[in-house]
Amino acid sequence: MNDECPLTVDNFSSFLRPSGLFIALYFPDLFIISDVKSSTGLDIILTFVLLVFVFEWVALSLLDMSYLFGFFWFMDMVGSKWRTLIGNTQ
Repeated sequence: MNDECPLTVDNFSSFLRPSGLFIALYFPDLFIISDVKSSTGLDIILTFVLLVFVFEWVALSLLDMSYLFGFFWFMDMVGSKWRTLIGNTQ
């Protein structure tokens, strides 16, 4: 029997997590550099990324007992909360 969490071995989730991190870190700056007048598109994109992060956080907490209350659990919680606190600074 395989004891690994399905979210950590799936190819799609292995692509989704780094992509979401890249979008969350660099898209706000790219929107500023591109001189986008409205932040609505960025807000929608970042809200979707946050929902994916929260889903991953909850799913890993439920499925992987080594993740729950571990270092990466706290880092994911702080990172998601931090992103909502800073928001869009335009």
